[in-house]
Amino acid sequence: RTEMPDILRPRVAPLDVEGREGTGRKTRVPWVRDFDPTRSPSATNGFYVVYMYARDGGHVVKSHKQGTTNFVYDQPAWSCSVAVGDGAGMIAGAVYVPPLDELYSAHAGGGATCNARPIHTSDLGDVSTALVGTGFGYDRSVRRDQARIVTRLIGEVRDIRRLGSAAFDLCCVAAGRLDAYFERHLNSWDAAAGELIAREAGAATTDFAGNQARPEEMLAAAPGVHAAFLAALQAS
Repeated sequence: RTEMPDILRPRVAPLDVEGREGTGRKTRVPWVRDFDPTRSPSATNGFYVVYMYARDGGHVVKSHKQGTTNFVYDQPAWSCSVAVGDGAGMIAGAVYVPPLDELYSAHAGGGATCNARPIHTSDLGDVSTALVGTGFGYDRSVRRDQARIVTRLIGEVRDIRRLGSAAFDLCCVAAGRLDAYFERHLNSWDAAAGELIAREAGAATTDFAGNQARPEEMLAAAPGVHAAFLAALQAS
């Protein structure tokens, strides 16, 4: 068994039905009541459910595990995401997907890679044949609204996938596995690294109004379908 480094122990706590430590949010996810990250299957491989911030000279490092539900149910689409940025935006980011042993990374102006090999978005130009990813929030009322949008959009594209990890979804756009991805109500740590990786791989990233991408509204798409998909999204 791999022991957890002492430096991390004070920052790790079992999750419970009341929500994540330090967030002050209430969540209704009963399956995490007795979930202890120090006893999780991935602990033996050196991965822990850790949520922390570090600040150094105005730069912010964000580390977070993505795809918690997938992780708990042993589904393979979960990841660890780290990003570094300043007031001007993200400088560098990395997303590791342990079940696939894939490490996506990028730095501003330097392109994007997967396991050290350059990646690029798809060259698709017809939105009707686009494979699209999305996600749903934990709150049931939010999920109902998101589902209504999906219902209106699904006839405009090839199909829609829900993988369960925003960071991984964005990396799939970067690698051409998805032609577009959209989601509302993300947190900054959900998208910080993935958005940079997608953008450096050639994706157009915006909010739902076509302005600068932000966690509250995230759209990343291959440049050949971004405008058409944005129009379809705005009409839905």
